[in-house]
Amino acid sequence: MKIKVLLVEDDDKKAREIEDVVAGQGHSLERASDLVEAKRLLTRESYDAALLDIQIPIRTGETPDVGGGGRLIREIENNSTLRRPKYLVGISQYDDADERCGKALSESAFGFIHYDHSSSVWKETLEKFLQHVEKGVVPQDAESRTDLVIICALYEPELKAILELPCSWHELEESNDSIVYFEGVLKSKSGERHVVAAACMEPGMSAAAALTATTIARFRPRYVAMTGITGGMRDSCNLGDVVMAEAVWDYTNGKHAVLDGKPAFRPAPRVIDIDPVVISQIQRLCRGEGVMKSIADSFRPKRPEQVPALRVGPMFTGTAVVADSDVAQGLEAIHRKVIGVEMEGYGVACAVKYLGHGRPEVFILKGVSDFADERKDDDWHDYASFTSAQVLYQWALRFL
Repeated sequence: MKIKVLLVEDDDKKAREIEDVVAGQGHSLERASDLVEAKRLLTRESYDAALLDIQIPIRTGETPDVGGGGRLIREIENNSTLRRPKYLVGISQYDDADERCGKALSESAFGFIHYDHSSSVWKETLEKFLQHVEKGVVPQDAESRTDLVIICALYEPELKAILELPCSWHELEESNDSIVYFEGVLKSKSGERHVVAAACMEPGMSAAAALTATTIARFRPRYVAMTGITGGMRDSCNLGDVVMAEAVWDYTNGKHAVLDGKPAFRPAPRVIDIDPVVISQIQRLCRGEGVMKSIADSFRPKRPEQVPALRVGPMFTGTAVVADSDVAQGLEAIHRKVIGVEMEGYGVACAVKYLGHGRPEVFILKGVSDFADERKDDDWHDYASFTSAQVLYQWALRFL
């Protein structure tokens, strides 16, 4: 789908290079050379994305202002007469671009693309960004499309934590299958967003894949997220930490064979990578001052002493609960950086992977409720479900 892009850039050569990339992806672009012109365009036009140089002049003919881009970002955030593009990204040759614009990129924008006229890496990054924006734009003839579908393994405690979010949830009474759907409205920075949540009828990859596929077919979401609980690797995370999968692994795929006269399993894991754009958004959100502490403090029952942290890494999905340190060590032998092991994530991602054009972005956020060893217990299921739901909610408020 063709998208509209605003470029705010005073350097003609750099602007032409950026225009070539945008046009090469089949999208339209308008350019402003200074802050005043950019504001004029944003007053009368709506854009799907804005690419902002950090050092721009306030008016035509003036010397570029080192903080001009940051000033424009804050104007977009605070001036109701300006139409905020859904995605804002900085594009600059300066490595310290965020500091130059007063942290505006980390606070309000998608992020930062490092421009280097001697390299093509920035062009590849920009192309990926445009592809992400294109997937997130709802066609005018598809107003009924859902913004976010949330999949949970079970109703309690995972879906229960989602239904406690302030989204005016109500149960959908009409359904042609056994799935119980809950529909809500979330008020994000960009306006009201349509959200649907559901829980599997049973735990496991197969049930998660079936629910995800059915829900996508009915609601046509832009994003699919899974929240809930996961077992953590004891030396890699703490109770209550939120694990975000950078990739989900079906570690149970492989071959049972006989080696040296003994039965052995030879793993051949399947892997699905998660979109790095969403990972970057979640990371920047959780790095915000006091964000994770605020989430922990809002949980009223007893909780662990440590402030939860976001952990990004490989998440393993299998067909059985792991409560054996020897098994956990075996998983680390497959990938030394594995941080979470659970039973549904790969199924959710797999259901999305094989859809055609317009498939949603998918990501997995799960709270660490225990460790994958003999000391596994149920004490922190509610807390882990809560922290993962809250991180998803904070992401949706800002980026959905």
